[in-house]
Amino acid sequence: RLVDEHLHELHEHFISKSIETHMYCSQWFLTIFTAKFPLNITFQIMDMFLCEGVSIEFQIALSLLKLTQHDLMSLDFEGILNYFRVNLPKRFCNEEECRNLFKTAQSYSNKITQRKLKKLEKDYQLFLEHQAQLEDPVVRMERENKQLQETVLRLQRENDDLAGELVSSKVALRADMDKLEERIDILSKECRAQKSSSDAANLFIHELKEELQEAKETYQRAMIQLAEERQQHEVAVSEYKQLFQQLDEGHQKQKEELNQELLEVKVHNAHL
Repeated sequence: RLVDEHLHELHEHFISKSIETHMYCSQWFLTIFTAKFPLNITFQIMDMFLCEGVSIEFQIALSLLKLTQHDLMSLDFEGILNYFRVNLPKRFCNEEECRNLFKTAQSYSNKITQRKLKKLEKDYQLFLEHQAQLEDPVVRMERENKQLQETVLRLQRENDDLAGELVSSKVALRADMDKLEERIDILSKECRAQKSSSDAANLFIHELKEELQEAKETYQRAMIQLAEERQQHEVAVSEYKQLFQQLDEGHQKQKEELNQELLEVKVHNAHL
């Protein structure tokens, strides 16, 4: 009813190709879309399912059909089933398609509500009761038995498919885990090597710091010694200057005395 109401053209195409609803959506509803779709979608669907209830499953299912309607309209019976099984899950690995999916589902939130689903369920029960009243009990039991047998066979096939996928997933997961363990081992060795190199570098830096400290102390001692030697040199220079001045004054005095004596000698000689 919902597919007919919202996607009538696609519904007619499914009827023409003998595609029944349970052929593609039973696994969606039974697993809440976790069996085929990527984790980024299933996580969001599970969150929405816990918050909003079962109606979100119908909104997502209709959104999937609406977004893939163009592709489905061009396929036959086998092509449609194969598309639902393989192509459709791969298509929604794309982030842009994921956003379109949830945006489309949001547009159905006011159209597909719990009240609407309850009404459809009630209508379907009345339809079944009416059909049961009109139908011969033996025929009805045979039909129901046949449906049950088909359902069991279908579920067995789906279970086999899921089992095969589970085995493949386990094998792939084991291979991935082996690769990760190998990578972790390599990284651990690199980390240990880096740590050893880091320890050696830290030791070298520590030794350089000690040498630098020793050099600073030696420089400070040398500067203090130079300052003391400079002070001593300045004192010595000052003493030499004083001594030179004293000698110069003595020489000057001696020169004056000699000049005086020479003058006296000249005067004395002049009188003679």
